[in-house]
Amino acid sequence: MRRCDACRSGHRSHETVRLTGSRDPLSRVVRRPAGWNGPMRISDCPDPPRGSRFDIMSTVLERLIEAQNDHDADLFASHFTEDYQSDQPAHPGRRFSGRAQVHENWSSVFAGVPDFRADLLATCRDRDTEWGEVYWRGHHTDGSGFAMCGVIIATIRDDRIAAARLYVEPVEDTGEDIATAVDQLYRPPSQDS
Repeated sequence: MRRCDACRSGHRSHETVRLTGSRDPLSRVVRRPAGWNGPMRISDCPDPPRGSRFDIMSTVLERLIEAQNDHDADLFASHFTEDYQSDQPAHPGRRFSGRAQVHENWSSVFAGVPDFRADLLATCRDRDTEWGEVYWRGHHTDGSGFAMCGVIIATIRDDRIAAARLYVEPVEDTGEDIATAVDQLYRPPSQDS
């Protein structure tokens, strides 16, 4: 495997692998290289995967991340269709539609987290669906920390996001350990009974 000159941190080139279970042999997954702390962008690598529909899709998420990091709500919203449908399956009440609501939401994000930064940790594409793992961070206007991470599954139409399912949640800085979480979430019968 060649070394990657784009990142200039001495790690090996970005690896590409076939998507497990994909019917499209050209679908690819790009993973963030070990030791790389910056945003993962295909354009940073001198030898990105080529020759598949993956090329077009990765640029949509890259453009979103760039608009987020520029705090440009107008540019950010322009990457969505007018009839965009947003769904957060873990929070059904947060469902909405329309580019205007995207603009309103992200204007509030940039006002509430003035040093907002976003990273695209990994991305993959299969036909008109793109998955991206994101990490968002910064500080609220009162100085308290802000961090969220998760996955966005986007449906692309005409090089814009037409629909998305967001599984992005706040990062807990103090949370229960795994045993406590299993007990609270799944409520297994007591070992004593």
